[in-house]
Amino acid sequence: MLENYSEDIIEPTTIEGVEEFAENHILIEIVTEVKPGKHFTIQKVLGIMIKEAFEDANIELRVVNHVTLSDDKPIPIFLKPLH
Repeated sequence: MLENYSEDIIEPTTIEGVEEFAENHILIEIVTEVKPGKHFTIQKVLGIMIKEAFEDANIELRVVNHVTLSDDKPIPIFLKPLH
C-alpha cells in the first residue's frame, strides 16, 4: 500500500518497537520521514496497514482512533480501507 505513496516518503518506515502494551491499548513507535505536508496521509495509510496486519493475524483491535506524532499530541484518525 505504501508503494502508492513512494514519492512522498523520504526515508522508509522503521518500527522502533512496542512502547507500551496494556489491557486497553498498545503503543507502537513507528518512524517514517516524509515530505512536508504529507504526514497526515502517510500516518493514515500506516494506520490502515497496521490494523490490517493485526486482522490478518486474527488479533482483534477494538478501535484504532488516534496516532501520536513526535510532539506527543494525539491526532484523531478514522481508518477506512483505501481500496
